[in-house]
Amino acid sequence: MILEYSGVLPVLRWNRTGITIAGVTGQSGNGSNEFRCPYGLAIDWSNALYIADRYNHRIQKYTRGASYGETVAGQESGVNGTGSSFFRGVTGVDVDSDGNIYAADTENHRIQMWSPGSSTGVTVAGVTGKIYNFHSIYVCIYVFIGSMGSSLNQLVYPYGVACLSMLKTFYVSDTYNYRIMYFVVGNGNGTVIAGGNGKGINSSQLATPLDLQFDTPSNSILIANCHGNNVIRWSLDASNWTLIADNSTGIGDCPRDVMADPMGNIYIADTENRRIQFYPVGGTNGTTIAGTKSVAGTNASLLISPISVVLDSQLNLIVSDYSNQRVQKFMRY
Repeated sequence: MILEYSGVLPVLRWNRTGITIAGVTGQSGNGSNEFRCPYGLAIDWSNALYIADRYNHRIQKYTRGASYGETVAGQESGVNGTGSSFFRGVTGVDVDSDGNIYAADTENHRIQMWSPGSSTGVTVAGVTGKIYNFHSIYVCIYVFIGSMGSSLNQLVYPYGVACLSMLKTFYVSDTYNYRIMYFVVGNGNGTVIAGGNGKGINSSQLATPLDLQFDTPSNSILIANCHGNNVIRWSLDASNWTLIADNSTGIGDCPRDVMADPMGNIYIADTENRRIQFYPVGGTNGTTIAGTKSVAGTNASLLISPISVVLDSQLNLIVSDYSNQRVQKFMRY
């Protein structure tokens, strides 16, 4: 969801004590109020929260104020698979203005789109592989092969997806092809719009890009460039990136997520430092707005592994705390 800017600058400060709005701290499970490693987050127009429940292989939707989630993509039971009604290790999620869900089905090397109320998804990027079973009297081995690749219709462990609501188009962080791809729904062949020059740290390369956001005002992609240990901006008409943040400006190794608010401020999931960093427009140094640097914990003011960050329509901060099996909200005041 793209938030709108009214022209009136809000006060941007957040309570450092979070509220658990989904999951049970430290409790892993497949109940409707439980997760097995909550990963990507998305917010729709109604402030409903969508959570990629990675190892339950499903997308959970929490309507505003709900204590329990509804499975809106994948299997409620947490079973994984390769068919159109399954995921394997789902990570990224986004939702368009029509309620279509775009999910990075990471271990199936594809992006699935689920229409509202549907029990199956449609592959809109990538090629689904197959599981082959090899039997002997001693062992049964399951080998998953046949889908990953570097052609324009293939992906390798995609982690992030960002859709453009009105256009039925979307961007994908094709993580282990070290590139960002652009797709139009209905066309299985994508376009490389960033990276694609092999893994590396020079400004024309990417190094394990994880999540991403399309930033409309600047016509650019914001990228959490994990093994480059930085967060970068890649303008769509450019052949290289510009730096937003790295180790020298207040983030640790392997940032997992980045987003911009309507005013252009930047929010980064500084996972290895167990915190969320805030960069004001034009700023080069980050401020911690959730968690405490290098301090892991289960109480309301600490995080263990913040993976994804989003804002609701009131600019409250929402964070998936992966290893704590919960999603935290930090209220703006």
